[in-house]
Amino acid sequence: MKRWNLLSGFLACLACLVLLVPSQVNSATIRICYPNKAQYAPFIIARETDAWKKSGLEVREIVLAGGGIHAAESLIAGGADIAAMGDVPALITLGRNENFHILSSYMHSERMHSIVVSGASGIDAAGDLKGKKMAVQMGTSTHGGLLLYLKQQGIDTKDLLWVAIPPQHFPEAIQSGEVDAIAGSEPWPQNVLDKNPTAYQLTDFSGLGNSFPHVILVSNDFLKAHPQEEATVLQVIAESIAMLREKPQEAAVIIAGSTGRTWQKEFAANAEMVWELSLDQRVENSLIQTAGFLFAEGKLKKIPDIARAMGKR
Repeated sequence: MKRWNLLSGFLACLACLVLLVPSQVNSATIRICYPNKAQYAPFIIARETDAWKKSGLEVREIVLAGGGIHAAESLIAGGADIAAMGDVPALITLGRNENFHILSSYMHSERMHSIVVSGASGIDAAGDLKGKKMAVQMGTSTHGGLLLYLKQQGIDTKDLLWVAIPPQHFPEAIQSGEVDAIAGSEPWPQNVLDKNPTAYQLTDFSGLGNSFPHVILVSNDFLKAHPQEEATVLQVIAESIAMLREKPQEAAVIIAGSTGRTWQKEFAANAEMVWELSLDQRVENSLIQTAGFLFAEGKLKKIPDIARAMGKR
């Protein structure tokens, strides 16, 4: 099956396929890992609406407070069968171990990542970042986007002072002057803005020729042993995506109940993202661009076989 094409046709017949073999669905408990933040909304909705159980799946969810890089670590360590993550954690995973497969991309957004700066930093343009203290969670999709942005702006990464702190502490770090700027995806930028009235967004990462896809990774061993569960997982996520697109306010209320943020903030965050199941050329091109760039920057030891991971070989 040519899985790198847009999955709309596949999903159209997926529900029928699921109904044909219900006895196979309960054959295993699936460990699904994902962070508890806006970029993982379809998984949050599936959990909060009890969609996994309704579909006949036995699912144990591993919900993380951190980012996609932690989901990647759980998958690599064998603590999860399926995990959702951004492009950079996915590429790190595929680069370390070829025993993983990309089920699908489920979201992409050029504007999802942004840089927020302190009002006292004196940063008014990209060039002003030189010599400033920058915080970003390493190994994340935002980290990859930031490196790409700096290159586009002609800024050497050595010209910045990199500060390693958890994103949960970004607001206090900006307030104390520990850092001058942070890069992140929601909720981290908004958290900084909420607690620092003089802080402001410098830029997002749109216009870089990259859609920053978020993807679903699965171990090949699990996929071979449980092919029907793969189809059912995608069907459940497709239904969650339908809610995000057709009933965005209702979806935002559900997500807010999990994340603890207001539904208005989750609504605004979700509006910046494009929700769709896809393994098209756009996804492949974005992953290839990011992988090549990270390899050139020394952040990847080797470029993973993206075509193989997408099912092309």
